[in-house]
Amino acid sequence: MILGDWKLSQGAKRAPQVGQLRRGLTVSALVLTAGGLAASLPGTAGAAVSPRGQARQLAVSISTQRTVSQGWGQAIAEPGRLNKIGQQYASLTALACPSPGNCLAGGTETPLTNSDRAFTVSQVHGRLQAPVLLTGVAGGYGVISQVTAVACGSAGNCVAGGSYWSPVTRLALPFVDREVNGTWAGAIAIRGLTQTSSLTSQVTSAGCISAGNCLIAGYYFPAPTANRQAFVLRELNGTWRTATPVPGIASRDTARYSDATAVTCVKDTCIVGGFYTVATGSPSTDFLIGESRGSWSAPVSLTGADNGPIISISCSAPGTCAAAGGGDSADRYLSAATFPWVATELSGSWGQAIPVPGTSTDSKFLTGAYSVACPAAGSCAVAGGYWDQSPGIPDGVQAFAASQVNGIWKPARTFRTFVRAQGGRSSTLTAISCSSAGNCVAGGYYTDKWNNNLPILVTEVNGRWGTPLAVPGLALARNMVTAGGEVLALDCPSAAHCVAAGTFEGHLYQQQGFVVTQK
Repeated sequence: MILGDWKLSQGAKRAPQVGQLRRGLTVSALVLTAGGLAASLPGTAGAAVSPRGQARQLAVSISTQRTVSQGWGQAIAEPGRLNKIGQQYASLTALACPSPGNCLAGGTETPLTNSDRAFTVSQVHGRLQAPVLLTGVAGGYGVISQVTAVACGSAGNCVAGGSYWSPVTRLALPFVDREVNGTWAGAIAIRGLTQTSSLTSQVTSAGCISAGNCLIAGYYFPAPTANRQAFVLRELNGTWRTATPVPGIASRDTARYSDATAVTCVKDTCIVGGFYTVATGSPSTDFLIGESRGSWSAPVSLTGADNGPIISISCSAPGTCAAAGGGDSADRYLSAATFPWVATELSGSWGQAIPVPGTSTDSKFLTGAYSVACPAAGSCAVAGGYWDQSPGIPDGVQAFAASQVNGIWKPARTFRTFVRAQGGRSSTLTAISCSSAGNCVAGGYYTDKWNNNLPILVTEVNGRWGTPLAVPGLALARNMVTAGGEVLALDCPSAAHCVAAGTFEGHLYQQQGFVVTQK
């Protein structure tokens, strides 16, 4: 079935992404056609019951943005297409678009038996393919639970990682799979990780230099205790090596609690960021370490105002990167209050971490810079949330977006005026992507006076951030604590092609998906 520039077809293996979904919500997938129509992904749909017993639907949507300089049109959601009795529920949790019209998404579907299964779905030359279940772990005995990270070296040549539950060992363990020319090889348990703890180990991030040359990072629990250890896994010329602890971190991690939280790859180099702890109960210490052609650099820790762990990294070239961070619930020793920070690497040397200019360091919550994008050297952008105490609006977290110009971070554009005008309370931007220097899109949500989270988008054109737009066309359910929605993911492989996806709670308390384009 052809819908505008999209074609739904059977038997393919690839896709676009979204973001991490909140626990307790299940998902159906929805896609937007270039002509403004929507259709559910073949084989994915359904409803679930929340912990409070309310029936909900959650749909993750994929949209094509014509250009970063144009305005957003009406969002489209068709809940009738998403509630087919007997079909699976689905969530998309990871996204990579190696080129315009070619994307990979991975996530989880939940059949009526309530056993989560990992799947991928692809867009190939603008045509959406049928979802494919990942198989292969533990000789077919394992249940692959979820995809949490994807990356692509080129269209049709990608990797996926996540976690699976093995009924043999009764442990939740990390897995990886690789796609070659559009076909998945089969998921495998990661070699080199010995686990006895019942806690869930996880792949957290992935990056690719080229087809068959990628890097996976995550954490696992090598002992029955709650202590965990960061690991890295290299794919070299199409072959998975043995996973190892992050080089140089184990000797520093005396409290035995570390995590590799972010990976980015550019040209022949990958950068891994994360944190470790030196004493039980103490704040974490961040680390950045590079890998090139099989050799690892010595890990470095940022100095300055790196309040909270690294959350996101982006590089325009080897040695020219930016890292951002702040509040992250993955760090169990984190203080109750953090602020957004950013650090820049130039010519291979990291500068001091600084609070994002224009935001506040006076915080009562875990606020931070949640996403950073660097389309060119000295030109990056960062988005997140900070603690705001401006008059005329209740104290709370407010969204910001900041741009770096010629290596200098400019004061952040904050959006409290928009929130105030809507009678709202707070806001956060959780994702950002840039097609070129000064041309970016960020997405997230704002919270209205009824505590509903409503999806928003904001666009930067030629270095100027516009006003957030509450995604139009969504019939949100109001006046109830459970209502919610947000933009979950963005990716802009070129100025003429971005991907946006989100969720909202609409009529009859149903969690639905939306898609939105820029005209």
